[in-house]
Amino acid sequence: MICGITSERVKGRLLRERELSLDKAMLICQIEEESNKQMKLLSEEGPETVVQVVKRTPHYEKPV
Repeated sequence: MICGITSERVKGRLLRERELSLDKAMLICQIEEESNKQMKLLSEEGPETVVQVVKRTPHYEKPV
């Protein structure tokens, strides 16, 4: 079942599974495909995509 997989990452993931079934193997492969699609979309957005970070400063109460 694992021999036909081209991704070394997926092969390793499948080989680490103790109770590997066909359904579980298919699910792992589908998740990998979907995550690769999402990563490709993120990389295509390019450097113009800006992520803004908000830094929260703690509020201290003055001693009475």
